[in-house]
Amino acid sequence: IEHEPILGAFYIGNDLGESKGFYGEYMAWLRRGQDYIFENGWSPGAGIYGIYSEFDSRIGSYQGREGSIGPQLGIKYIGYGANPFNFQLKGRLVWEDMSGGTAEGYHMEQDGLKAGVYTEATKKLDEKWLVGIIGEYWWDISSSRTSTWSGDTPSERGMYSVDLFGQYKISEDWSARASAGIF
Repeated sequence: IEHEPILGAFYIGNDLGESKGFYGEYMAWLRRGQDYIFENGWSPGAGIYGIYSEFDSRIGSYQGREGSIGPQLGIKYIGYGANPFNFQLKGRLVWEDMSGGTAEGYHMEQDGLKAGVYTEATKKLDEKWLVGIIGEYWWDISSSRTSTWSGDTPSERGMYSVDLFGQYKISEDWSARASAGIF
């Protein structure tokens, strides 16, 4: 079993507001063994994914927070040889809990089930540098909302993103990654 813990922090800001938070995930990838059916660099895996963020409006008094946690399953390919190429695909199912409000008296709480797909392709440039592209898509399966506004309906918390990244190998066990993209 190959253990892969990942921890990260983020900040997103523009003229409308800002969001900051952290995320973590763990995957246990089953590597090729004596009785293992996958070959040629393919590995299935299972794990857990979680994210937490806080957000603040720059054009009003709205503030809030959200958190999600749940299981994930995946498959990845690790290429070998002179031109290594890696690929992974993960499916996630999380429970999301969100709340927010304004100083003027509005308050809401929403929770529900979301599904997500994450894919990543990487290319090793040399012994220290790795570059890649990430695609991620989330969709709301079911949500409920309580609110101080009558008739307030759940927000479909769907999202898609595409990011490019560079990763630098610090040591055999540690790497640092920087990314930029659209969502």
